[in-house]
Amino acid sequence: MLDSLIADDTRVGSFQPAWALRGHLLAHLDRAADSVAAYHRAIELTTDIGEREYLTNRTAQARGRETDR
Repeated sequence: MLDSLIADDTRVGSFQPAWALRGHLLAHLDRAADSVAAYHRAIELTTDIGEREYLTNRTAQARGRETDR
């Protein structure tokens, strides 16, 4: 459902929290590569240093799941 929202509406597609949520949900579904891509998009869209650091850490955790496979 989140995929269709992001694809169908450019306003949602540029809404950083939607990408962060997508990354989070994909990580919990063990879709690490997709999660990393979503987190990268969220990082691109944020201007807040704290959010960027948090998302960078989440990206590293998701990458760790990739190597655990």
